[in-house]
Amino acid sequence: GNTVATATVSCDLVEPSPYRPKHGFFEVHARQLLHERDPLDQSKEIKRISMYLTRLFTGSVLETEGLCIIPGRRVWSIDAEVIIMNNDGNVQDVGQWAVMAALQHVRRPELTIRGDDVIVHPPHEREPVPLPLHHIPLSFTFAVCANPQEVQLAVRASTLRRGQAPRAGASSDANVDEDDGEEKELGWSSDALQVVVDPALEEVAAAACTVSVAVNGEGHVCSLEKADGCDVSISCLEKCMETATKLTQALLTQMKESMEAHNLKRKETVRSQFLWAQQRRGIQAVATREEEGESASKKAKAEE
Repeated sequence: GNTVATATVSCDLVEPSPYRPKHGFFEVHARQLLHERDPLDQSKEIKRISMYLTRLFTGSVLETEGLCIIPGRRVWSIDAEVIIMNNDGNVQDVGQWAVMAALQHVRRPELTIRGDDVIVHPPHEREPVPLPLHHIPLSFTFAVCANPQEVQLAVRASTLRRGQAPRAGASSDANVDEDDGEEKELGWSSDALQVVVDPALEEVAAAACTVSVAVNGEGHVCSLEKADGCDVSISCLEKCMETATKLTQALLTQMKESMEAHNLKRKETVRSQFLWAQQRRGIQAVATREEEGESASKKAKAEE
């Protein structure tokens, strides 16, 4: 769809909480750019997404204990914020993908600890280091919809039950038990439920319930959440988990390729800035043996 989300991650050195001196801070916030067509209860949905992302990331993806520099003195505070630019459905998954990509992309400054002093090295002195991520889960939401034919049959059966008059001599409790038995007898089978991955706004509105599955690169299910709605069978949940596992591998490959391309571009930019600084100071850059070999091979190919 046309759902767009952007995420930013900031790293700051702060004092830890006195109750948890060996733990850093990691928080995830979500907010949306408001539009005229957005419903009034949009803030509740954004709050629910923030809570879901916090549960998914905290403890499993990034442990706060690994953010401690000096116990009781200095810890890292990681603040991730996702902004929903446009909502066309499946905002939760798009926001989670954006935060996951930002956590892989961000680099914190290198530190040197001398006693109780912490020296923060700028990027031009030492290469920044990535965050200690344990694994990379990706979330996928499924809309569980009922078969239209089954819905029509259920509506007709409900109409017929309402039209039936109670039998003479039957107590109200007996009628209630009878109605419950009829409802169980008319319950939908697992074949009557259809699963839609990456649902749009209209599909979510028409869904009987939604199921969110988070799977990491090893194929392990990290989170399974079902929203309010109809009951879902085990076979339906297994189908959702199997589909999420296949989609995770494809999305992780695409994300990895994008990260490698960006890192290569970043290194080229840093190198060009370094050469420009050398030329500005009047220092001639000295080519390494590897660069000389590459230039020689390019000349040989050009002559051929």
